[in-house]
Amino acid sequence: SISESELKNFLSEHDSTIKDTEVLTVDGNGKAMEKGALSNGQERKMDQPSSAGKPANAVIGDRQYHHFRVEIPTGGAKDFTLRLASDSGKNLMLALRKGDLAWRTDADYLLAQSGGNKTLSIDFLPEGTWYVSVYGSDAPDAVCGSNTFRYKGDIALLNGIPYSITASWK
Repeated sequence: SISESELKNFLSEHDSTIKDTEVLTVDGNGKAMEKGALSNGQERKMDQPSSAGKPANAVIGDRQYHHFRVEIPTGGAKDFTLRLASDSGKNLMLALRKGDLAWRTDADYLLAQSGGNKTLSIDFLPEGTWYVSVYGSDAPDAVCGSNTFRYKGDIALLNGIPYSITASWK
């Protein structure tokens, strides 16, 4: 593993057109943050390209997470349902965890079957703060050249995958 400054130095020696923001993208390190809260019964569309400047509704990239918060009221929620919908034909995972961000390796509930359409139904969900995560599990292969990365496979994934997410309960 190399530091961010070592990576910047290497890249500056090999390609003077690379910018700091691109280095951070290559580095892939950053604080995980939630996109916002999911309200009962309201569909949230994640269909904006990153160039639109609307990160709260941005499409999900290859091997990226999107995190959302759900506040379950005192007394809990009956018939809790999470619906993930994507017509992209790509694989998305859906995770739910109480009290902290959900990950595919650390969740109270995880739907990881193939496809982008998932429904998680829970008869009763206890009160408190729950976190919903969507994970874009598909990715093209990156091949390292002398000065470049080349991608093989489904490179359309690099433009992101649109989806919608809805949490509802009684």
